[in-house]
Amino acid sequence: MFNSKKIMKTLVAIMMLLSITLGSAFTTDVHAAGGPNLTVKHTVNGSLVTLAEGATATSEVTIVSDVPAVFYLNGTSVSDGYSTQKKVGGTGSFTVYAVDQAGNMSDTVSFKVDAAPAIISSYELAKGIVGATEVNIKTGQKPVYYVINGVKQSTLTPTGTALTLTQTGSYTVYAIDEVGRKSNELVFSIPTVGQVTTTTTTKKPPVTTPKQTTPKQTTPTSPVSGTVELTMNIADGATVTNKDVTLEAKEAVYFIVNGVKESKTAKALTISEEGVYTVSAVNAKNVKSEELTFTIDRTLPVLTLEVAGLAVEPGILEEAVTVKSSEAGVFYINDVAADTVEKSEMVIDQSGTYTVKVVDAAKNEATVSFVLNMPEVKPGKDNEGGMSWLLYVLIGMVAGGAVVGGVFFFMNKKKEEEIEYIEVEEETTEDSEKK
Repeated sequence: MFNSKKIMKTLVAIMMLLSITLGSAFTTDVHAAGGPNLTVKHTVNGSLVTLAEGATATSEVTIVSDVPAVFYLNGTSVSDGYSTQKKVGGTGSFTVYAVDQAGNMSDTVSFKVDAAPAIISSYELAKGIVGATEVNIKTGQKPVYYVINGVKQSTLTPTGTALTLTQTGSYTVYAIDEVGRKSNELVFSIPTVGQVTTTTTTKKPPVTTPKQTTPKQTTPTSPVSGTVELTMNIADGATVTNKDVTLEAKEAVYFIVNGVKESKTAKALTISEEGVYTVSAVNAKNVKSEELTFTIDRTLPVLTLEVAGLAVEPGILEEAVTVKSSEAGVFYINDVAADTVEKSEMVIDQSGTYTVKVVDAAKNEATVSFVLNMPEVKPGKDNEGGMSWLLYVLIGMVAGGAVVGGVFFFMNKKKEEEIEYIEVEEETTEDSEKK
């Protein structure tokens, strides 16, 4: 016979185990008390890296919190709601803290941002002086390299030092700071000074009859070419390159770069600085060549990763990744061209190990590597509704119990009907015997 006490103890233990398991299945994780953890990041060589406390960032800064929070910048809230990221640009010193939804405050972090490019100006241009024969350009923010008609200075100009231009011609001038950021452009002309011409008169010499002489034999000279041919070393008809460009002529010529004529003749000219150029040449007979236009671009694309609209660092990622490039180019995935069309972003949503490369029109390239591990829905894991596997088991047990109970109900009912049938049949038999 069954031991009723042991059965009861076993049932009680099962019920306690089920209650504990169900309680844990529906318990929400609660963070331990404490403020958000803040990390300050900035872009270096196309990747987000941590900025040291008190350091200066030369690009826009991203403040990352490990929980949704409201961000306070120099004591003032700069958030519309709770979020995990906040970007800070411009120039200045900043102190930031964050408060989460439970009212917990983070530690304070401090840093400096110098993300704004230099601004150059000219007194003469600002005053609108007409016909100025001298233009002084200066910047007061930081040391810069001035770029004049596409040609970059070889030395850094100190803060506040003026660049003085006096030669006649058309100018496009901008500046580049020590980290490569470009300033505003100034476009202007210094007018050509008028040339004074003088004439002199002399008395006519007396008319004399020249003696008869035998003409000397002269060696014929090659005729001067009626055109100036100019070639450059960019292959396949391309107009954008990341290499030096050398222009050559078959004779000594004056090269004209972006409207500025060189002061000496040469048969070749090499241009190395980044910029957009229009170059022609003119020979001693004032015959001009055709114009050649090209661009030197040595700026590498900057690649960033985004998941669900938020910037992330390369690593092991578990959601679809958008790879973004600062310059349009052809994307290569694991050394295979994804498309021949230049674009600035691509989405990857299949699990795997990836190295993504972008090559721009000048053949500059940048790469980023990461692992995408998309989660798979497997039996035994919670589904989107949040119901645990144990809940499904319990539902099955309840449903199974209902089915079993229904079977027992119908079996008992069937048995009762059979008993009633037998009793009725017996009564009928007894009545017939009595008769």
